Amino acid sequence: MANLDDYKATVDVLIKKHQPSRSLAYACCDQHAAAKPSAPAIIHEMQDGRTRIYSFLDLRRLSIRFGHVLEAQGIKPGDRVALFLGQGAELPIAMIACWRIGAIPVPIATVFAGPGLEHRLAHSACKGVVTEGVCANAVQDYLDKTGAGLTLWLTDGTAANARSFWSDIEVASESAQWPEYGGSTPAFIIYTSGTTGKAKGAVHTHAGWLRGAPCIAMMHGDLGMEGDKAWGPAEWTWIAGFSGLLLGFLYAGSPVVAWKMPNPFDPGLVLDFLSRKEVRNTVLTPTMVRKMRTASHQPKLSLRSLCSLGEPLTPDLYDYLKNTLGVTAAESYGLTECAPVTVLHTGFMPEGFGSLGLPVPLAEMKVVDEDGQQIADGEIGEIAVSQNHPMTFSGYWDAPEATKEKLRNGWLHTGDLGYRDDRGLFWYSGRNDDMIKSSGYRIGPTEIEARVATHAAVDTVAVVGLPDKTRGQVVSAVIKLKAGFVPSEELSNSIIAYCKETLERHEYPRRIEFMDDIPITVTGKVMRKVVKESFLAKG
Repeated sequence: MANLDDYKATVDVLIKKHQPSRSLAYACCDQHAAAKPSAPAIIHEMQDGRTRIYSFLDLRRLSIRFGHVLEAQGIKPGDRVALFLGQGAELPIAMIACWRIGAIPVPIATVFAGPGLEHRLAHSACKGVVTEGVCANAVQDYLDKTGAGLTLWLTDGTAANARSFWSDIEVASESAQWPEYGGSTPAFIIYTSGTTGKAKGAVHTHAGWLRGAPCIAMMHGDLGMEGDKAWGPAEWTWIAGFSGLLLGFLYAGSPVVAWKMPNPFDPGLVLDFLSRKEVRNTVLTPTMVRKMRTASHQPKLSLRSLCSLGEPLTPDLYDYLKNTLGVTAAESYGLTECAPVTVLHTGFMPEGFGSLGLPVPLAEMKVVDEDGQQIADGEIGEIAVSQNHPMTFSGYWDAPEATKEKLRNGWLHTGDLGYRDDRGLFWYSGRNDDMIKSSGYRIGPTEIEARVATHAAVDTVAVVGLPDKTRGQVVSAVIKLKAGFVPSEELSNSIIAYCKETLERHEYPRRIEFMDDIPITVTGKVMRKVVKESFLAKG
């Protein structure tokens, strides 16, 4: 059985092996285009069943061309370009093009088709958007509402006032003529899920990510292994899919498979895809693993690494992954501002099922009280991460006060409550900001409550996460009704349908509960914790 000496030895090996590089464009593309130009970088399985392979040399040439395209439309160093895309070759091409000219890519998940998208585009003041046909209408709605002066590129189909991504690339130059942007230059902005108020844009730098490559390597038991080929169902615009999978494996010179998995998650289809494509590395949530376990057909897989995120894996899921799928799973904990922070991997760590694991390479962590002072092992407090952790964000975009609140006295305050045991393993106890974790998403209750509260029948509402066998937690609206309304299944369905009109599909409440009275503080705030505990007490 692995022990702490194995963990320390692994950390040393990863730090020595993965030394900082010059820039992300060089690390994820140019060095491999020079050393092994024909090696596959992106294996794109398209919706019509055709597969197109883009080599690292293709990625270099196409990203140079799109860099010229961006410049021709007035995009300058420091300007933001939204990548509102699902999985596909277009996202890494546009991403690397931004790095070449010093622009800042802003990945936006396609689930944000309404207010979430509008906030991200407006707050980041994007000068351009690269998107695909299914999402173009949402961008056009934003342009119609705001009159924003930005350039829209469409990767497929046509739309009013949109340029063709591929047509523009075809006529652009392949001559690289820019200085190399690296170091403290912002490399990307990824928005938080809005757990407290509006979503905030976490800025990450080239140097920060490259120094943190050993941290990504620990998630997968190392990177750059012979035969590695990565795919995960999460969009590449979430921090886990973007940093922990797409960037990690391009950096390592390993191919990444692009496939827009059908919605909802189909466990049998996913298992067959993993088998057919001989995927070696993946990132999943425990919710997905539970569904995969129920599939009638369990094909032989080629997995070397599987990293689980969002909530702890249970021992029975570990057994399924090891005995049926043939892989020793790792678990990773992190947040948009800093990921990963810890890893639990029994291949080189002592067992600690249910824990967050041990700190990744170069990371220092502690548990603190309300005054920021470290507390004793076993005591519950807030988990804090040293700003010396290379993956720590440099600050929130255009939000200095929020940055000061998050980064204090050299420490990133996670907002997560937990404790450290006598072996150094960290354990998660809950959130101090009422965050909900459902199917791997981190969801804040504030905006959901605001929508529910406008329903004609609702007097008071508290949105909480209640236990769910499939999702881990399910977004639940606990409601006190106005006089004249009575609880019913029909009313519950009406409220859910009402929420679906404006909330994103991962946000709207799936469960409605009714209470005669909802406790509030003397200042008028709903006491979500008390509400949630009252339901948990009922079992």
